[in-house]
Amino acid sequence: MFARSRLGMVGLLMLLVFVVMALTAPGLTSAGILQNPNRQNLSDRFEGPSSDYWFGTDQLGRDLFSRLWWGAQASLLIGFAATAIIMVLGSLIGLVSGYYGGWIDEILMRVTDFFLVVPFLLLVLILAATVPPPGTSISKVVLVIGISLWAFTARLVRSQVLSLKERQFVERARSAGAGDFRIMIRHIFPNAFTLVFAEAILTVAVVILLESFLSFIGIAPADMITWGKTLQEAYVWSATETGLLVWVLMPGLYIVALVLGFTLLGFALDELVNPRLRRR
Repeated sequence: MFARSRLGMVGLLMLLVFVVMALTAPGLTSAGILQNPNRQNLSDRFEGPSSDYWFGTDQLGRDLFSRLWWGAQASLLIGFAATAIIMVLGSLIGLVSGYYGGWIDEILMRVTDFFLVVPFLLLVLILAATVPPPGTSISKVVLVIGISLWAFTARLVRSQVLSLKERQFVERARSAGAGDFRIMIRHIFPNAFTLVFAEAILTVAVVILLESFLSFIGIAPADMITWGKTLQEAYVWSATETGLLVWVLMPGLYIVALVLGFTLLGFALDELVNPRLRRR
């Protein structure tokens, strides 16, 4: 049972905190409990933590506590949306490749291998420059990450399909006149779904970490506040040299905590669906 996994429950509670932050940000800002994260006050630039600014202010006098609270929205949205693309694309390619085999499997796996061996940063830079529209929006960041990371999921699903398609229940469905599409969707994929779901939770953690890295190097959604962008601004404005350590420390802690929450939850779910892990 999942409830017996202490690490899984800790991860779930950590994630709930960030989900609450993401959902309450607009309401708390409207009620005046959180300051407007985009309100600039140049007279209060580079302020340290105080009763007015709990985490201090940035180079434009914006409240860092409010900006980090709002940053949970971008991290969760990008994490879930990009993971959905990764799972759908990877599952589809892995399902078709493993089920049909032959030249279809050969072609799809060579394409998969290409995405596995190309350096991720190089691939992201190419996609960011070529995927429309120009500029960097949250939808573009989601699409770039999704296209870049589906290959491992395809390999995982293919390995499951290769085993499942030889099972007796598939032969029975085929004998009953079920077509290939029905067999893949109704009989094979549901049996592989639990493993795909556990992999999806771990993938969200990877996506959030990559989004933060991309934001730090300048490939950030211009229409949302992200923790990686906050870190990048702290680096550009030499926050550590000016004594504003909280400007660097808190975004990093938020990223680590959110990634750790998904990782703990993912490992707990993986133990439930993988008997070999349960026996350890």
